[in-house]
Amino acid sequence: MKFGIFTIVPWHESKGQQQSLDEALEQIELADRLGVDEVWLGEHRFSRHGLLSGIWSFAGMVAGRNAAEDLQ
Repeated sequence: MKFGIFTIVPWHESKGQQQSLDEALEQIELADRLGVDEVWLGEHRFSRHGLLSGIWSFAGMVAGRNAAEDLQ
C-alpha cells in the first residue's frame, strides 16, 4: 500500500504567503522522512484557500530541496 499527502498550500489570515509556502515545504519534507510515497499538489489561484497557481515551479522547489537532502 502507498501513502501520500495533498496540499494546495492553504493561506491562513494569521500568516504571510511566504510563511505558508515554507510551512508546506516543511510538511512535505517531514512526510518524505517518514516514508510517505507521494505528494499531490493542487492549483488554486492566489486566494486564502490555496497559494499554488502553478504547481510546476513549486514541485521543482520540492524536488530540489529533497535532492539536496539526499546529498548530505
